[in-house]
Amino acid sequence: LSQMALRTNKYRFKAAVTGSCMLLILAVSAASALPVNRVLPLLAAFGFSILGDAFLSFREGREGYYLYGILSFFCAHALYLAYAFANPVHPLPAMVLLLSLLLPYSVYYRRRLVPHIDGLPMKVAMYAYLVISCVTFSFVATTDTSLPERILLTAGIALILFSDSCIGENDFGGNHAMAGWILPTYYLSHILLTASVFVAASVFPAAPGT
Repeated sequence: LSQMALRTNKYRFKAAVTGSCMLLILAVSAASALPVNRVLPLLAAFGFSILGDAFLSFREGREGYYLYGILSFFCAHALYLAYAFANPVHPLPAMVLLLSLLLPYSVYYRRRLVPHIDGLPMKVAMYAYLVISCVTFSFVATTDTSLPERILLTAGIALILFSDSCIGENDFGGNHAMAGWILPTYYLSHILLTASVFVAASVFPAAPGT
């Protein structure tokens, strides 16, 4: 599906990649007795990602769709954060990591992207999204879970952050060479996040009859 999405750039294949990840998560939950409510934030995050993809895919000639897409992805990150908080977190290391990430990203945003962004609402929305992206990465990277699960979660969120950086460079920074990295890293991020559920499910007993 990801190959079809990359080759055709059609929304239905883009949505199918994330949708298939959602189905896999549900299947793993059912097969392992991993509580569905444990993975609901991740499923909802993928749902908002599909919605955000729709706004960005069909934004041509429609004012506001880019902003709606950003808001959808903002909700997705809030849900990724909620999913991370299902495990204990370490606030101090998370805050140190957050500051080390957010400060240079803020400078980059102000100097590189802001001059090319039209309108205050878009500037505010994009910076708010930048902040929650950094917050999500920082807390996911320092959550108290198994090392394999944490590596997969952190890599997944890192790839989303990288993909979004490529979007910023392509759409506002004028660096169109980054466009080719946007979708591959985005799809891979969802695959890694889904793989983390397989690891999380390994600590739960198999469901009766499986």
